Amino acid sequence: MEASSGNQDAFKSYKKKLVKKWITQIEIISEFAKTEPQTVYFWFTHGWVHKLNYFLSIIPDFSDELKVLDETINQKLLPVMLRRNCISEDERKLFSLSRKLGGIGIPIF
Repeated sequence: MEASSGNQDAFKSYKKKLVKKWITQIEIISEFAKTEPQTVYFWFTHGWVHKLNYFLSIIPDFSDELKVLDETINQKLLPVMLRRNCISEDERKLFSLSRKLGGIGIPIF
Protein backbone atom coordinates (compact mmCIF):
# COMPACT_ATOMS: atom_id res chain seq x y z
CA MET A 1 0.00 0.00 0.00
CA GLU A 2 1.39 3.42 -0.95
CA ALA A 3 1.59 6.26 1.49
CA SER A 4 -0.28 9.44 0.68
CA SER A 5 1.71 12.38 -0.65
CA GLY A 6 1.06 14.22 2.63
CA ASN A 7 2.76 11.43 4.55
CA GLN A 8 5.68 11.42 2.13
CA ASP A 9 6.07 15.18 2.48
CA ALA A 10 6.06 14.83 6.25
CA PHE A 11 8.61 12.01 6.00
CA LYS A 12 10.89 14.14 3.79
CA SER A 13 10.55 17.00 6.25
CA TYR A 14 11.46 14.66 9.12
CA LYS A 15 14.58 13.45 7.28
CA LYS A 16 15.67 17.02 6.57
CA LYS A 17 15.21 17.96 10.25
CA LEU A 18 17.32 14.97 11.31
CA VAL A 19 20.12 15.88 8.92
CA LYS A 20 20.01 19.53 10.00
CA LYS A 21 20.25 18.41 13.65
CA TRP A 22 23.20 16.13 12.84
CA ILE A 23 24.99 18.89 10.93
CA THR A 24 24.59 21.17 13.96
CA GLN A 25 26.05 18.43 16.17
CA ILE A 26 29.05 18.04 13.83
CA GLU A 27 29.63 21.80 13.79
CA ILE A 28 29.53 21.98 17.59
CA ILE A 29 31.78 18.98 18.11
CA SER A 30 34.22 20.38 15.52
CA GLU A 31 34.84 23.28 17.86
CA PHE A 32 35.50 20.86 20.70
CA ALA A 33 37.91 18.90 18.45
CA LYS A 34 40.28 21.87 18.42
CA THR A 35 41.33 21.05 21.96
CA GLU A 36 40.26 17.40 22.38
CA PRO A 37 40.63 15.58 19.04
CA GLN A 38 40.97 12.10 20.58
CA THR A 39 37.82 12.51 22.63
CA VAL A 40 35.91 13.67 19.58
CA TYR A 41 37.25 10.76 17.53
CA PHE A 42 36.05 8.31 20.19
CA TRP A 43 32.65 10.02 20.41
CA PHE A 44 32.27 10.03 16.65
CA THR A 45 33.36 6.45 15.93
CA HIS A 46 31.93 4.73 19.00
CA GLY A 47 28.73 6.62 19.57
CA TRP A 48 27.54 8.95 16.90
CA VAL A 49 28.18 6.66 13.91
CA HIS A 50 26.28 3.83 15.61
CA LYS A 51 23.30 6.13 16.16
CA LEU A 52 23.44 7.24 12.54
CA ASN A 53 23.68 3.65 11.31
CA TYR A 54 20.55 2.83 13.30
CA PHE A 55 18.62 5.58 11.51
CA LEU A 56 20.00 4.45 8.17
CA SER A 57 18.74 0.94 8.83
CA ILE A 58 15.16 2.03 9.59
CA ILE A 59 14.69 5.01 7.26
CA PRO A 60 14.71 4.27 3.51
CA ASP A 61 16.11 6.54 0.77
CA PHE A 62 18.37 8.66 2.93
CA SER A 63 21.38 8.97 0.59
CA ASP A 64 20.54 12.35 -0.98
CA GLU A 65 20.11 14.07 2.37
CA LEU A 66 23.33 12.57 3.73
CA LYS A 67 25.51 14.16 1.04
CA VAL A 68 25.29 17.48 2.88
CA LEU A 69 26.17 15.76 6.15
CA ASP A 70 29.17 14.07 4.56
CA GLU A 71 30.37 17.42 3.17
CA THR A 72 30.12 18.93 6.66
CA ILE A 73 32.18 16.08 8.10
CA ASN A 74 34.78 16.47 5.33
CA GLN A 75 35.03 20.25 5.56
CA LYS A 76 34.55 20.96 9.27
CA LEU A 77 35.21 17.93 11.44
CA LEU A 78 38.04 16.03 9.76
CA PRO A 79 40.39 18.97 9.11
CA VAL A 80 40.14 20.07 12.75
CA MET A 81 40.28 16.60 14.24
CA LEU A 82 43.21 15.49 12.07
CA ARG A 83 45.04 18.85 12.19
CA ARG A 84 45.05 19.27 8.39
CA ASN A 85 44.00 22.20 6.24
CA CYS A 86 42.25 20.07 3.68
CA ILE A 87 41.49 16.42 3.07
CA SER A 88 41.92 15.01 -0.44
CA GLU A 89 39.41 12.57 -1.87
CA ASP A 90 41.98 9.75 -1.73
CA GLU A 91 42.79 10.52 1.91
CA ARG A 92 39.09 10.55 2.71
CA LYS A 93 38.70 7.09 1.20
CA LEU A 94 41.69 5.88 3.19
CA PHE A 95 40.26 7.33 6.43
CA SER A 96 36.99 5.49 5.80
CA LEU A 97 38.71 2.11 5.98
CA SER A 98 38.49 0.17 9.21
CA ARG A 99 41.38 0.36 11.62
CA LYS A 100 42.23 -3.27 10.76
CA LEU A 101 42.84 -2.15 7.16
CA GLY A 102 44.92 0.90 8.05
CA GLY A 103 42.18 3.52 8.11
CA ILE A 104 40.58 5.31 11.04
CA GLY A 105 37.03 4.06 10.63
CA ILE A 106 35.26 7.29 9.69
CA PRO A 107 32.62 6.21 7.17
CA ILE A 108 31.59 8.02 4.01
CA PHE A 109 27.84 8.49 3.89
